[in-house]
Amino acid sequence: MVPPNGHSRRPAPWPGSLRSVLVFLLSVAPATGALVPLAAQETTAEVYGNLSYSFNRVGPAGEAAWTAVDNASRVGLRGGVVGEGIEALYHLEAGALVNAGSGTALSQRFFLAGVRGSFGTITLGRHSTPYKVSGVRVDPFYDTSTLSVAGGLPRGPVASSGSFGLSRMTNGWADRGVTYRTPHRAGVSASASAFLGPQGGQDLAFGVLYERDGVRAGVDVHGDRTDGAVWSSTEGVDRAVRVHTVFRVGGPWSIGASVESLEPEVGDRQNLLYARGTLRATDGVQLVMALGRVGEGGAGHPSGTAVHAGAFWGPLPRVRIHGLYSHGELDDAGRRRALSVGLRVGFAWSPTGS
Repeated sequence: MVPPNGHSRRPAPWPGSLRSVLVFLLSVAPATGALVPLAAQETTAEVYGNLSYSFNRVGPAGEAAWTAVDNASRVGLRGGVVGEGIEALYHLEAGALVNAGSGTALSQRFFLAGVRGSFGTITLGRHSTPYKVSGVRVDPFYDTSTLSVAGGLPRGPVASSGSFGLSRMTNGWADRGVTYRTPHRAGVSASASAFLGPQGGQDLAFGVLYERDGVRAGVDVHGDRTDGAVWSSTEGVDRAVRVHTVFRVGGPWSIGASVESLEPEVGDRQNLLYARGTLRATDGVQLVMALGRVGEGGAGHPSGTAVHAGAFWGPLPRVRIHGLYSHGELDDAGRRRALSVGLRVGFAWSPTGS
């Protein structure tokens, strides 16, 4: 998760070995079957992950240095039990600590379980909130090494962040949560979430989403009533509102935008803008340009403007190579530049018979 200075905090080590985690999760699938009628049950399970790594040159003009950064490498397990009209599901994801050097293989990301049916979807556990997800889907550079909201690269063994122009609330997870998502009706769905504080109180969130004919647009509101105890990325923010859209203009072109308004605990409101355009040049190559603007305010985000440009090439399934460049002009910290070349290699495996 990203604290107010924009740098990723080092996650707590994931308890136990990788084998212990997988054994535990594989044992969950039969247990979730109790929620589904015995007739017509079907169990699914998938182990997946990726190694995502980049070499970057970042810093003020004349002071830039080369670094190597793990761009949120991960391993996960997801699946469920499908019955007649209802599905019990689970999903766990852990960070693969490529640069840790401490002998620890995994770190905590999220774990949730729930049920899905004609009534909608209910999930419990440690979540990526709807507010965060709407920002992630706007940003093609997410989990790479563009300049972050703090004007530097994401740091730490699980380095992930939205590009400059998206708030720090486009990162991290909220604990002790329950989220309900309605079914789609005429392209419209809604969500409501509550995240319980360890000492009482709760964060509340609501959203409305429209998805149809190449358009995805919506509004998300998140209110922090636990002073960041549930979701550290909300520290210092009382309420956040995001309006977002992704639109396929036609053919290989698409555009997207996120506009945020953050109400801080102390100080003036802060507004953020992120807009991007993408071109699928060939079946395996995507070109992206983006602009981020952060206004002045009291929510803890440095103000300024940044542009991001990049090319993504997928020579094989689950393999992606990227080259990125970011240029930021921060009002109080001067110029920042970042050049990044990276590789992501993923895998997925389903046990026989699942």
